[in-house]
Amino acid sequence: MSNRMYIEPTEFKDIRTGNINIGVRCYDDYACFYTDWWATVPVDDLEILKKCLEDFYFVDGQMTTKDCYGFFGWIKENHCGIYIGGTYYKWEQIAPFFEQKTSLDPKS
Repeated sequence: MSNRMYIEPTEFKDIRTGNINIGVRCYDDYACFYTDWWATVPVDDLEILKKCLEDFYFVDGQMTTKDCYGFFGWIKENHCGIYIGGTYYKWEQIAPFFEQKTSLDPKS
């Protein structure tokens, strides 16, 4: 079964007030989550991935939400690639970012 993973840099606009926030949307066939509170979005796609992992995946050794763990955990467990801003990155290109922390299990 195919499951394409995406991280999309996104500008969020409140249609009533016009306020604009920036961040990313992360989604696949089973889950989605986002952040709209970043001060800046890195230009480099792999820096975006690194920031996502720091904000969503590695949080004092714990996960922020079940969806985040499922999304990034699936990528790591299945050694799959990911689309970031429309560009596809193979597992070999992103694997080092997943190895920066030793414990990815929220129970440890």
